[in-house]
Amino acid sequence: MLRKLAVAAVLAVAALAPAGVQAAEPGIPPFEERAALFDYDPSTLAITVFSVEDKGFAKVWNVVYDTAGGPSASAYVVVPTGTTRAGVLFAHWLSAHPTANRTEFLDDALALARRGAASILPSGFFPWVPNPEGDATDAARIVSEVVMQRRALDVLEEFGATGPFAVVGHDYGGMYGSITAVVDDRVSTEVLMAVDATFSNWFDRYWLGLTGPAETAYQALLAPYDPINYVDHAPAGAWST
Repeated sequence: MLRKLAVAAVLAVAALAPAGVQAAEPGIPPFEERAALFDYDPSTLAITVFSVEDKGFAKVWNVVYDTAGGPSASAYVVVPTGTTRAGVLFAHWLSAHPTANRTEFLDDALALARRGAASILPSGFFPWVPNPEGDATDAARIVSEVVMQRRALDVLEEFGATGPFAVVGHDYGGMYGSITAVVDDRVSTEVLMAVDATFSNWFDRYWLGLTGPAETAYQALLAPYDPINYVDHAPAGAWST
């Protein structure tokens, strides 16, 4: 079922094409070192339930969960009636559109629930809430956002999902999802839509306006976290183009 989801999706990932993708650029730490940046303590998970809506074929839980030191995340957890196995993490886009939040993929999650899959749809934090600062603060927030997504998989497991797991991400949600999918070995499928290869590109274009040496330094600062430096480690068979 998740494989069909990947095949059916329309991917806008020209900058992240898996075929012939190059290894991380010179000066970037080895993958194992970079993956360790997103490690966290899974034993500290705490989930607060605010409400639950019974759809008959599924329940939609409105929850907040801790993110191992980062900002707490609000999310919808869609759990089908009966046995749950597969799980999907949906990560939304950044836009002025009213769906630029955890509601973007809610209809999709409900459709998958009819087929027995559980889903989690967390609200993104950076750069949805704070703007990029142009310094090391941004790198720390990227790490927190990826950990937030990994914690979302923990929440899915708490609600009964056992895998396989997929990440479906749009825009910034997809950029973070491209990292989550390769540093968390629970993920076997990823679907990315309208993503960029680097964080510095969009941060600089839409917020910072850096030029010259300042722009070059910022690009180097965020390079260890850029999606383009992770896609060559994507799960085998995870991509569809």
